[in-house]
Amino acid sequence: MTSLVTLKTILLTAFICGLSAVITAHEPAPGVLSSISGADQVLVKAIDPFAEDPLVNGVPGARVVLINNNTSATDTLLTNAAGEAQFSIDPTGSYEVKILDGPIPLPLKVSVYDMLIIQKHLIGIKNIDVPQLLIAGDVNNNCNLSVSDLIGLRSAILVPSQLDALPWKFYPEDIVFFNPAMPCAGNSGTSYTFNAADYPGPDPIVFVFEGYAGGNVSGY
Repeated sequence: MTSLVTLKTILLTAFICGLSAVITAHEPAPGVLSSISGADQVLVKAIDPFAEDPLVNGVPGARVVLINNNTSATDTLLTNAAGEAQFSIDPTGSYEVKILDGPIPLPLKVSVYDMLIIQKHLIGIKNIDVPQLLIAGDVNNNCNLSVSDLIGLRSAILVPSQLDALPWKFYPEDIVFFNPAMPCAGNSGTSYTFNAADYPGPDPIVFVFEGYAGGNVSGY
């Protein structure tokens, strides 16, 4: 009888130990999440930092591109009337998002006054010291504000067929220019790169780009 009790005790102990091992194997280690989750939406905003009403500053029609760094797949959207574009993403993926360009702003955001500002900059009377405005004034996109940009701006104002030289140009709102005097070279980048898992959600990941209308060096 004693042997039978002892055998039952041994079997019960073995069963309990085995069950404990199974439970422990399925528990996450201390400090480690059992799963990693990230946001599954990205909201991109294109804004005009010089808008008269800061609450209505969205730039519609901007071309936003989302690149999946894992698959190289791309998705392109135009911003809506509020200047926003929203993408669905893999919550474990890695991505790059950028705004390639925007439409010609009508009515035009450039005038003879902008030409005067560029002229004063070129002859050294008053320099343009805002990096984004230097880029906006570079209508021929050669990374140098020069007389040719002044001529190009004049043509775009006077000849409707030349308006393609004046699209919006967009930059991350937190961009760092390593050489403010020549901002189109050597800066920190014109896009955002991110891992979705770094954003726990459930709200969309939000990235903001500031837009500058080509030739508009006055900011008005």
